[in-house]
Amino acid sequence: MKRPSFQFYHGDWRSNAKLRRCTDSQRGIWLEVMCLMADGDEFGILRWPLKDISNAVPCRIAELRTLIERGVMKGADVAETCAQHLYTPRHAGRAGTAVVLIPEQPGPIWYSSRMVRDAYRASTRGKGTRFGDAPIDTPTQRQGGGPSASSSSSPSVKETPASAGEVPDGPPDCPHEQVIALYHELLPTCPRVAEWTDARQTLLRARWRQKAKPNGKAQGYASTEAGLAYWRRYFTYVAQSDFLTGKTDPKPGRPPFLASLEWLLKPSNFAKVVEGNFHR
Repeated sequence: MKRPSFQFYHGDWRSNAKLRRCTDSQRGIWLEVMCLMADGDEFGILRWPLKDISNAVPCRIAELRTLIERGVMKGADVAETCAQHLYTPRHAGRAGTAVVLIPEQPGPIWYSSRMVRDAYRASTRGKGTRFGDAPIDTPTQRQGGGPSASSSSSPSVKETPASAGEVPDGPPDCPHEQVIALYHELLPTCPRVAEWTDARQTLLRARWRQKAKPNGKAQGYASTEAGLAYWRRYFTYVAQSDFLTGKTDPKPGRPPFLASLEWLLKPSNFAKVVEGNFHR
C-alpha cells in the first residue's frame, strides 16, 4: 500500500548522532532515499541495487556507501546478506518480546529502521499485543502474499493520524537540541553547550528516560511535549538556586560555581538538584 505521506521526526533528525556525522549533501540524499522507501508497497523498504538508487536520487554510489558506513542506511546490496533487524517494544517502562522486523535475507534490500518500526507499531496497535499477551514474532504478511522474505518484512498497515490520541509503546525519543535550547534560554549565565559529545548525549538520554518512567511520586511523561514541559520546570528550578547560577560568594581565589548542562545531567548531581540540596 502506497502512502501519500510519512511522519518526519524533525527533533530526532536534528539530534541524531549518526546523521550529524554526515554532510548537508549526504543528509539530503538520505531524505531522498527515504522518500523512495515510502513510495513502494513495502513501507520503509527498498529492494533496489545501490546502482539503481544512485540513478534515482541522483547521487554517487560512494555517497550512499558513506550513509551505510555511518549506520544511517541499513541493509545489503546484491550478493550480500542483510542481517536480521530486531525491535523491542516498551510500555510503562518495561521491555516486551523482541520482534523480527527484517529477517536475515539476501540483498538487495535497504531499509529505514524508524520507518519499519513505525509501520509495525501502526499494524499492531489495538490488537492485544501489550506485554503479557501472545508475542508476535514476525510482522503481518501482506495481503495476497505467501510467507516469503519480501512479504514478511513489511506489514500491511492502516493509516492513522498522529493526532488521534494514540498511546506510545514507551518513552518518547529524547529531543536533544530542544532540551539544550531550554537550558540556554532559562540558564543564560551558565556555560553554553559548544560540543554535544557522545558522552553528553548518553547522559541526557538516560535522564530523559528516567523522568519519563512513572513511579510512586511522579506520573512521568508519554509525549515529547510533556517531556519538554518537565525539563522547562527543571531548568527553571535550577535558575532559582544562587549556588548553581554563580550568585554565591566563592572560596578565596576561586571563581563562582556555574552549573553546566553536563554537570546537571550526571546522576548524583541530578538527584541532589531535584531533592533541593542546592536551594537551602
